[in-house]
Amino acid sequence: MVEEDSDVLKHPLPDQKAFLEINKADAGDLSELIESDESILKEDSVDFIITSPPYWQKRDYGVEDQIGQEETPEEFIDTMVECLSEWRKVLKPSGSIFVNIGDTYEKRSLVGIPEMLMQAANDDGWLIR
Repeated sequence: MVEEDSDVLKHPLPDQKAFLEINKADAGDLSELIESDESILKEDSVDFIITSPPYWQKRDYGVEDQIGQEETPEEFIDTMVECLSEWRKVLKPSGSIFVNIGDTYEKRSLVGIPEMLMQAANDDGWLIR
């Protein structure tokens, strides 16, 4: 039970509408959200990006030029680095990106996709943590 003179009663509840305007989540293809003149996302406006791109050569969703259907692992990594470059445009200097990336077997051995992406991102100036 809370006593009447406790701190809980002294602080008003946050303004929910203002909270939702500041803490907003958008889902979708980022290239579609930033490429138009009426884009939703502006440069240096995003705190956090979470993505789970299709793994290389795992699933074909029947979409033209889809990520994950590149001919080689190197082409896939190049595509992912291009994505990182686009994300960098809208990410705040203090922002972060979380990429859920998995590996693929080829000739009964793991290809090393996560390690390849980490190295390529590091070479492109990203901090890897």
